Amino acid sequence: MLKKIEDMNHYELLEVSPRATAQEVHKAYERVRRIYDPNSIALYSLFSPRRPRRSASGSRRPTAP
Repeated sequence: MLKKIEDMNHYELLEVSPRATAQEVHKAYERVRRIYDPNSIALYSLFSPRRPRRSASGSRRPTAP
């Protein structure tokens, strides 16, 4: 089961060992920073649904582009 971000320590967030070198930590930080950058295609795809959502009435409605 995945932990909530609030429950993770910095090693878990960066996916490195507590025994990681400074260079390994820096490399992991840069990787995560690119993923969560506001201009990242990874973040954009999380918030851009490709299929129509169902409304409360159950009918399909188009999503915003």
